[in-house]
Amino acid sequence: MIHMFGALMRTHDILLNRILNRYGLYKSQPFILELLERYPGITQQELADCLKVSKATIAASLKRMEKVGFVQRAPDPQDTRRNRITITELGRKASHDCRQEVDHLRDTLFSQVTPQDEELLTDLLRRMYESLNRLREEDEDTEGMRPRNHHQNPRWEEGPDM
Repeated sequence: MIHMFGALMRTHDILLNRILNRYGLYKSQPFILELLERYPGITQQELADCLKVSKATIAASLKRMEKVGFVQRAPDPQDTRRNRITITELGRKASHDCRQEVDHLRDTLFSQVTPQDEELLTDLLRRMYESLNRLREEDEDTEGMRPRNHHQNPRWEEGPDM
């Protein structure tokens, strides 16, 4: 089952990347364009906060998007240390057209799944996610108690005791 899930995710990723490439977009950029449509004139910091990424990460994406003409940055009239970001018509068109293709991909993915199956799948995936998330949190809690570079212990390199 895990193999099938991995194959599904890889195939979805390949198809999604093809769509994004047609519009000159990278993975997080459609979300940025959607936020800019919803919140015209948002600041870089506000955008970073919405997406839960660093301001530097947003700056790099915006630089690429500005270079191809999808967004414009302008100093905030009240505080010139901040930039206000707006989506251009070219960015709006790329966002809209890309969204249509991504929606088609999603619709195709679920075309043979009944609403009941989708509900069950959602519940199963939620429970699996919660289980792995608990494991991750436990692992993070014990991370500080583990010896660093335990794989480099000379005793372990000698092999098992005979």
